[in-house]
Amino acid sequence: MKTYTSKNKYYRLNIPNNWEFEESDECTSFYNQSGVGVLQISAYRVPTNVDVKYELLEYLKDKNIDIEENKLKIQNKNNNKIASYYYYTDKEFYKIWMIFKEKIFLFCTYNCLKGDENIEISTVEEIIESINYIDN
Repeated sequence: MKTYTSKNKYYRLNIPNNWEFEESDECTSFYNQSGVGVLQISAYRVPTNVDVKYELLEYLKDKNIDIEENKLKIQNKNNNKIASYYYYTDKEFYKIWMIFKEKIFLFCTYNCLKGDENIEISTVEEIIESINYIDN
């Protein structure tokens, strides 16, 4: 595993040695060149607490995604508030995480072709689990 630190110094995480990343102004993309999908993370400093469940449901509503309660997961883990949801389109699989801790809000998405989701999703979830916030 290797450690990635966000360019804005909000968080760090671990990615497998064979994964790469690309940074843009909007997000950072993580992927395995031989893999099937991409994990993208956007980080924001926000002035107040974020209701991650509300934000996730609003995002899904804006995307016209029918919400199935059994796919919605809400957690409090290591002082992180986490909401996640997965869904399928005709051709793609998506999983979304909204994570908030101490004024830092992370919007994370993973997508790949439908049918390929089980190839990398456990690795992606390990990456998400490895997120640590940097005190700044």
